[in-house]
Amino acid sequence: MKPGEITDPLQQELDRALQSLVAGNVTGIATELIHADDGTLTVGFSLKLNLSGKRVAGTGALSYSRKFKDEVEFITPDPDQPRLPGIEPEDSPVTPKAVREFAQRMAEATGADSVTLPAGDERFVLAGKSTRHSRKGGSL
Repeated sequence: MKPGEITDPLQQELDRALQSLVAGNVTGIATELIHADDGTLTVGFSLKLNLSGKRVAGTGALSYSRKFKDEVEFITPDPDQPRLPGIEPEDSPVTPKAVREFAQRMAEATGADSVTLPAGDERFVLAGKSTRHSRKGGSL
């Protein structure tokens, strides 16, 4: 068999199948694109073809997804460094409450009106009796 024997009917069926997939999903694609935080949407097509004699059977799929990314930073404790008493409980990680308590103690010890503790993308600011916790891109 030569490729030319199946090219035209295969092209027609592929065109029809892909148009059908897009037409049946264009509203969902548009909706996801509108709601994408960064204005991008990945749309993928896949085809599985099976040749039987001079006939081609196939199945097609369309998928789309918004980019999603979440990040976290961490560091394991140094077993050789003593923990801060009352600030870092043995059975729990450093929490915003622990940071706030640490900042309050720093402010009291230094007589400062405010203390800023940067922590990666996050920042804790203690001013008087209130603490503000923010992350790059806005306050939490």
